[in-house]
Order: sequence, then structure tokens, then C-alpha cells
Amino acid sequence: MAAGGFQRASGGGGRAGAVADVIRHTGPDVVLGLGDFQYEYGTPAALQSGFDQNFRTLKPLFRPTAGPTHDVVGASDTDGG
Repeated sequence: MAAGGFQRASGGGGRAGAVADVIRHTGPDVVLGLGDFQYEYGTPAALQSGFDQNFRTLKPLFRPTAGPTHDVVGASDTDGG
């Protein structure tokens, strides 16, 4: 299974909560993380208040891809960096 671009704001639920529910229901061995787990900036605080609330128990399944995404502070796919 692959997933990415689903956590738009901090907090649980919403579209990210629905994606997490699908992953739990499907029960994959691995989830290929396609990036953009946390918009707009992947600060530790933002990831803890957003992504972690929905995916905390699923994190061991994720295998993230490398590349400029919103998941890392200072990296951006909009300014060529």
C-alpha cells in the first residue's frame, strides 16, 4: 500500500483520519510513504500534533520516500529546494 499528501493541518481526524482508518482496515505489512505527511512545514511540533495523532500506531509500517517535501523544515517542492 502507498499513501501520501494527507495531513493538511494539526489535530486528529479529517482526511488523514480516514486514510489511517483505511490502512488499519486493509492491514498491510508495509506502507510506502509518498511524502507530504504534514503540511505546511514538517516541524517536530507539527508532526506530533498532526501526523502522530492519526498514525501513531501505524508508524512502524511506514517506509518514507526521500525527496523535497513539506515533511522537513527548509525543504520545499515549490522553490526548487
